[in-house]
Amino acid sequence: MISIVCLATFIFAPQDVPLARGAYRGPYDEVLREQAAAAESEDSESKVLLDAWDRWEFWFEFQREILFRGLMERPGAAVQNDRYGPEDWALGRQEALEVGQPVLLRALDSKFPVIREAAALALGRMGSNAAVNPLKRALGDSSSQVRQAALLGLGLIGDEDSVLALAGVFRNPSHTAGMRAFAALGLGLSGRPEAGDLVDSYLKRNLKPDRVYGEEETVLSGAVWAAGILPAPGLTVTLLRGAEELRTGAASGSRKLRTVLFQALGNRQDRLARPYLIESLNSQDLAQRRSAALALGSLGDPAAIPALQRAFLAGGDLETRMFALLSAGQIGGHQAVAWLNQVGPETVKHRQLRSAWSLAVGMAQVGPELETLRIELTGHEPNQAGAKVRRDEERLRGAVAVGLGLFGDRRTLADIQESMAVKGLDPDFAGYLAIGAGALGGSQATQYLLKLSRQEGKQVDFTRGLVLGLGLVKDPRAAAEITRCLLEETHPEVQWAASRALGLVRSRKAFQTLITALSEEGEVRREPENLAAMIRALGFLTDVRRGESVGSFLRNMNYRQDFRMLRVLRAY
Repeated sequence: MISIVCLATFIFAPQDVPLARGAYRGPYDEVLREQAAAAESEDSESKVLLDAWDRWEFWFEFQREILFRGLMERPGAAVQNDRYGPEDWALGRQEALEVGQPVLLRALDSKFPVIREAAALALGRMGSNAAVNPLKRALGDSSSQVRQAALLGLGLIGDEDSVLALAGVFRNPSHTAGMRAFAALGLGLSGRPEAGDLVDSYLKRNLKPDRVYGEEETVLSGAVWAAGILPAPGLTVTLLRGAEELRTGAASGSRKLRTVLFQALGNRQDRLARPYLIESLNSQDLAQRRSAALALGSLGDPAAIPALQRAFLAGGDLETRMFALLSAGQIGGHQAVAWLNQVGPETVKHRQLRSAWSLAVGMAQVGPELETLRIELTGHEPNQAGAKVRRDEERLRGAVAVGLGLFGDRRTLADIQESMAVKGLDPDFAGYLAIGAGALGGSQATQYLLKLSRQEGKQVDFTRGLVLGLGLVKDPRAAAEITRCLLEETHPEVQWAASRALGLVRSRKAFQTLITALSEEGEVRREPENLAAMIRALGFLTDVRRGESVGSFLRNMNYRQDFRMLRVLRAY
């Protein structure tokens, strides 16, 4: 397997990937096949509409963890009264440490790098100070992937000793650019004030046009990502000044870095960034325009809604218009609701605009459009005989199903069930129907998804969505089924989804099942990749933070700008 030498590799030579596998990249392969088929077709009048890279699934698959897990919160937020939840079936913190930590520490010494990589991150998520020294020793591991995972793990623990270790790597020019960049990411995950001061000082000195070339740009990218999630108040001004200097002094050479800057400014949720991001909506550079539209969604400032409206009405670039709708949905509030309700008829002209609008309606809770979504999912008015919906509309209907799930009206479970009952569904669409059902929650959704999970012959795309849907209902019965899928399904995408789904339903029984499987089988009966998936699941089960941690770096990142770069961090 190809290894990652340093962060510079995955920013500027994106063929390298982490050892962890299974992160779904959206319909990447499907798009490539469609484009190749269209290029070879002699029928220039083909009626097939190629959605290509503007398909809604790309945005959703990169933002899904934030949408359903929420933003990262401080260490310890997930543990209340020594339990990972108020339910009597929830995992206890003491058991997680006494039983789970020894398993993870042993895994950190595995002969397989993929297991050591998973263990380093899982120990970080578990958040025990006892793991600091083992993780510091892992900084000398022979595998670069393990070293970078150890840096992130130290950041997730975030105590004083961890931050000192990260600062030592970050400030030491004898380390590779990749190690220093991952140390910056670890500093960002720590959330500590001293980490914010260190990153701020570095950016003030180095966020300059003459530093955006060569290895230093790699370190800069890591520091900018960190600045997006650190609480230091002065970082917004530092980022804004740096962005303007790069725009005027190295506009071409800094395009990738400025994309990360936009995203970091949005992540900070500081209204000081609003004027700059709004101005950037008029950029002649499509990548910058799209990034600004996405960043405004993260910023969450209702005062940005009129600018997003103008960007949508200006026409032109389809993705900018899609991102304007999605950002309005994320911002929510009465202005967003009024606009999304008004703009609905305009979106029917293009399938991808309609998909983005459907998701935005769900996120913003646009009440008057609930019945519209129900009709578009089933093809008929509620409680009326159904009309057949064309197969080529399934992509749009997947977005509608997720939008209904985000809306949260449990009456729509019947619409999802009706749509699922149609024979010959595309597995991907069926998976999004399952996610929509899971987002609705409740006993009926749980029973329905459990019934689906027991069916034989499910394809991977459907199973992946089904596992995620089971996690969203947050029921101990669902946790047991997710654990079964994790142990019995061998496809990396299903295992990746299952490990994260368990982070949504912190079941004691699921924890004990995983511990038993790891203790009994060790590294003998299972492939290393499968064991690594189980180790990752332990990390999510015992995570002391609520919300998405590593994924917070990529919130509303423009996946189009450097796709494989996102793929690397997304794997964690």
